[in-house]
Amino acid sequence: MDKYISQLIDDIQRLVNDKTEIESIKLQNIDGETAAEQFLNGDRHNMQYILGISKEVLPHESRLNDNQISKLLNSLQELFEHHNYDLAYPSELTNRVKYKLLYDKMESKQPKTNYGRIGIEFCYYNEDECPIPGECDFCQQPIESFDKEDNIDISDWLPDGVKKEQVNNLNEEYVRETARSFVPSKKNIEGIFNYCDRWCERCLFTEKCTSFEMEKEMGMHENQSVEDALKYVSIMFEETGRRIEEDMERFGIDISDLPEINDEELKENEEHPIEKLSVEYMKSVSDWLDSNNDLISEHRSHLWNVSQKQHDKFDEIFNVITWYMTMIPVKINRALKPKDRYDDDEFYYNDKNATGRLVLDCISKSTNAFVLLMDFSIQDEDELIGFLAMLAQIKSGIVKELPDAKTYVRNGLDE
Repeated sequence: MDKYISQLIDDIQRLVNDKTEIESIKLQNIDGETAAEQFLNGDRHNMQYILGISKEVLPHESRLNDNQISKLLNSLQELFEHHNYDLAYPSELTNRVKYKLLYDKMESKQPKTNYGRIGIEFCYYNEDECPIPGECDFCQQPIESFDKEDNIDISDWLPDGVKKEQVNNLNEEYVRETARSFVPSKKNIEGIFNYCDRWCERCLFTEKCTSFEMEKEMGMHENQSVEDALKYVSIMFEETGRRIEEDMERFGIDISDLPEINDEELKENEEHPIEKLSVEYMKSVSDWLDSNNDLISEHRSHLWNVSQKQHDKFDEIFNVITWYMTMIPVKINRALKPKDRYDDDEFYYNDKNATGRLVLDCISKSTNAFVLLMDFSIQDEDELIGFLAMLAQIKSGIVKELPDAKTYVRNGLDE
């Protein structure tokens, strides 16, 4: 391993010493674009592309001793700095933890600037989302200690043209304005986002999707924190509600005159047995994942040291299972809504069958994932067989309730 590390460090050093790309970028005419504009509005690129080195050539930290970690870390940090990145570690960390953070950051997307510096954050300042639990106590330190430190003025750290009062509302104002003024591209497929699985990074139709186009313009696909994502969703609900109120006022509709839903109507809309089964499936899989978390992690680490291909396959199985387990009950709820909730018969038929087709696709992919998981023999197969049986029951119920769903052609997705 020492020989490989030495060769790898030499390769990284050549990248650091190669100023051809950096100098050529500086000579480009960027129409006066400042570093702040590049950071806020510029395209994001995969970090591996920016640095010129693939994550695959970097050994996992578990395969390196402390001396190897230290040498490789120094070279990597120099490469990040060469591309104008400041590494904002949350607190004093060991070299091994720092290397782990850099290693994980290699697949992230970052802005690329040729002016000033860009900070690379590793911490969301939320203990529930900590990437290095037990290694850092930053979130536990009293907030007063930061407020009083050297009387720092945030204005000294802001980009040119950005005022301190704008910081907290900058993104929110932009999102609201985009939601109000957004005009979709004419090339988009109408309504394609209504019946997809929302796995945008794997979708072949993002260039023709109005929802993705608007979310991308708002920056919602740029490795945001959970808090930011929830904030954007909240804003979109508010703006949608505001638009509905404006339309109601324009058409002379008084919300106080709308009929109320009585208790009898609520009873009639109780969960369908298939929906109840899908919720049971979701909860059972979630409990199984929680109770077997250590076993799954150990097996993942073992595969990392044995076969990268098997490791990636193992990861993909759990990506599929966790992605679809919550979507199945949500979409079944929509697909099985009673007809009296719709005024348009044609819309009702299309909506329930398009949603049913999506549910069947989710079930099919989840079923394949559990079948593949059996090959890894990480535990007794009885539980996995139980999940497969539940999925088969749910599928049978959907086919019975929505016989046309299996062959229904969703606009764009199945053509």
